[in-house]
Amino acid sequence: MPVANAASTSLSIQSFTSSEPGAWSNSYLIAGKSEAILLDVSMLHSDARQIADGITKSGKALRIVMVSHAHPDHFMGLDVITERFPDVRVVST
Repeated sequence: MPVANAASTSLSIQSFTSSEPGAWSNSYLIAGKSEAILLDVSMLHSDARQIADGITKSGKALRIVMVSHAHPDHFMGLDVITERFPDVRVVST
């Protein structure tokens, strides 16, 4: 099986840290050349809107949101993300 060139499979990771009232939780946008995956979503809508703005600014197509676990500071702002990116697929354990 051929191995892809490292330059063609380069990924970037952008972190988003929520505000203090949002429990300082972290979300991560993992992006390739044109598409991205979001790991976790902040609890507060104001923080989730900042994440959505950052995704839009990145120019990447958000394909998947992965929720790592069922603590509120990892998924409560999910409705903001799904409203802004209605075609995104949400997955969780």
